[in-house]
Amino acid sequence: MTPDEFNRLKEEEKAHLRQLRDLKQQHRDVQRKASILGALRGMNTDGLQAETEAQTDALLRGAITQEARLDLAMEGEADRARAEADREALRQAEAADLVRQLKAEAGATAGEASTRPGATPDAAARTIGRTPPEAPPPAAPRDDKTLGRPRGQ
Repeated sequence: MTPDEFNRLKEEEKAHLRQLRDLKQQHRDVQRKASILGALRGMNTDGLQAETEAQTDALLRGAITQEARLDLAMEGEADRARAEADREALRQAEAADLVRQLKAEAGATAGEASTRPGATPDAAARTIGRTPPEAPPPAAPRDDKTLGRPRGQ
């Protein structure tokens, strides 16, 4: 066998092996496609589709229920905040009314205080609540008798 014949046979063998490899690849591709098609046909059963739809509907109903609960909770919180604001406004109004009543009573008391002997109308008008004492009590007479030396000497 000559080297040219050997190279020719070698090239023919390589071409044959390439053809065989390509045919095997085509065969694997066809088998893969057939397997995928079979899986798709198996998934397309009516029972499986109905089960999938039932599960999807159950999930959607659950999500809608949770959303409605959240909306109700948020509305309840808004109502609670609004009620708290109303209570605060009522408390402030009552406090303002009480201040007005105290001022009115103080005004009435000032009118009575001005009729008392020794009271100045200016002092009565400025006073809210207790009135200041009229005059300090007189100091006790000092006795110069001591046991020891008098202080300051």
